[in-house]
Amino acid sequence: MKAPPITRITATQYSTECWPKIADMVKKILLNPQLKFSQAEFMSLVYKVVGQNHSNLLFDDLIKLISNHLEEIKRFFLELPDDQQFGLRFAQHFIIYRQATFVLSVGFNHLEKNLLKLQKHDGQPPNASNTLVILLNKMFGDKVILAPDHNFQIKNRLSTSLQTISHPNYQIDPNLLMTFIKGLYSISREYADLNPQLFEMYIPCLRPTRGLQEDSRETNTYLTNLQYQGFPVGNCFLKRKFDSI
Repeated sequence: MKAPPITRITATQYSTECWPKIADMVKKILLNPQLKFSQAEFMSLVYKVVGQNHSNLLFDDLIKLISNHLEEIKRFFLELPDDQQFGLRFAQHFIIYRQATFVLSVGFNHLEKNLLKLQKHDGQPPNASNTLVILLNKMFGDKVILAPDHNFQIKNRLSTSLQTISHPNYQIDPNLLMTFIKGLYSISREYADLNPQLFEMYIPCLRPTRGLQEDSRETNTYLTNLQYQGFPVGNCFLKRKFDSI
């Protein structure tokens, strides 16, 4: 029994039929990574497109779509008022985007594999740092945090917010803060310079050890202060809002 013939997808058909379906799903995932959808159907469509040698077209269109989405996020941040909620809102949008990139990296897994094969075929060594999820997360840093608009206004406001977040009276879910700090650090270690003490709380070995004796002295001092001051009141026991993170 002969196998059924493979349906040919031209570049025009890709642009008018396949990409609009893929783009619509990508947009929904970017807005709500918890969205329930048929992952198998999505991956099947990507597989068909890649199998017809449209990997470069698909990759270029995906990057353009993500870039436009990040441009909207940037404008949103620029329009936010200068208040204590900026850091919280920034963290929430950042985490949603990171969750979305993970979902997309699964959906576009076959595209990523094929691009790596093309690199190898062209004599370029496969680069693990160029995986789709790493690339998309780096785009957030390049196009939002480090955007030169208004003299790096977003980066400067984020730096100020990270200083404010360190204040014990700042109300933020500690689990959200941990995910936010680790996410920023995974994009670039340079973000730790915005508030080294805050990043040291969540990134192991960020600060070189000063020796067991010095660390023990600091720990004993902290425990002694707790005996007299009690545990800090505020956000330490807030209900976790991002259970899926």
